[in-house]
Amino acid sequence: MLLLLATLLFGPFALAQSPVECDGPCHPSVGLLVQLSPEGVPNNQCTATLVAPDVMLTNTHCLPPALRRAGSDCAGKVRFHFGPDSANYEMESECSEVIYASSIVSEQTNAPDYAFLRLERPLRRPFLQISRRGFSRQETKKVYKINPVKNEETGETFFGQGRMTQAECATTYDPVTYISNTPLSPIVFLRACRIIPGNSGSALVGSDGMIQGIVASISTRLQTVNGREEEVPLASPRNKGTNFACLREPSGLGFSYVGAMDPACTRATVPRLPPAPREYGFASLRANDRN
Repeated sequence: MLLLLATLLFGPFALAQSPVECDGPCHPSVGLLVQLSPEGVPNNQCTATLVAPDVMLTNTHCLPPALRRAGSDCAGKVRFHFGPDSANYEMESECSEVIYASSIVSEQTNAPDYAFLRLERPLRRPFLQISRRGFSRQETKKVYKINPVKNEETGETFFGQGRMTQAECATTYDPVTYISNTPLSPIVFLRACRIIPGNSGSALVGSDGMIQGIVASISTRLQTVNGREEEVPLASPRNKGTNFACLREPSGLGFSYVGAMDPACTRATVPRLPPAPREYGFASLRANDRN
């Protein structure tokens, strides 16, 4: 069993005017993150959320290794697309700079996985605020995610396109370790929700409309498909996300999270989180593994 970080790598795609469709009204703050190769070819896809007029939130693992540090120039390397809406907001925006990217040491990590990216210009779109409220056991959160689009007959992915959907996830604690056993733990486990490759970076939104965390990874198992092993999401997975309750605002972010940091955060946030079991890893669908 491996834990599949919900990233979808994809091949050549000519960017359409509106590559994002929606099941129901499009959420104006949620966008499709497209990573571009040096030749300008899309090669990675995630979900991202606008958290300030010129700041997008996503996972660090959605960025190429060369961009996973503050101050990195992401111009021409990362682009964002939004779904259509009646307000005629901007449909796309280019990335300008990586404000912050959390450290990902290895595939087996229980560290928070999040990144803030500066846009080339402020957008008129509404944005979501980040809350320090934390997660209680058995809470239900909304998840706004962008799923990859596939050919119904062949199963082939139309790389670079996405369909925005809304789902619900229930929070749960880890009964064995301290990795996720309080509302302030930096890692939150999720169940009873459909998370698939491409959903990395999806916001976990509370009833107050604020972001409390983001989706980072999903549990999978190996299955033989067309003569080779592929990773398939479990029927009842325990997904994993990042909790913002005890995370400090990065320098240069330009805004603060909502709510004061709980004094217990120094005890809840362990400086060196233990390695995850082997089933927690960066096992994603790569371009050279496609059918």
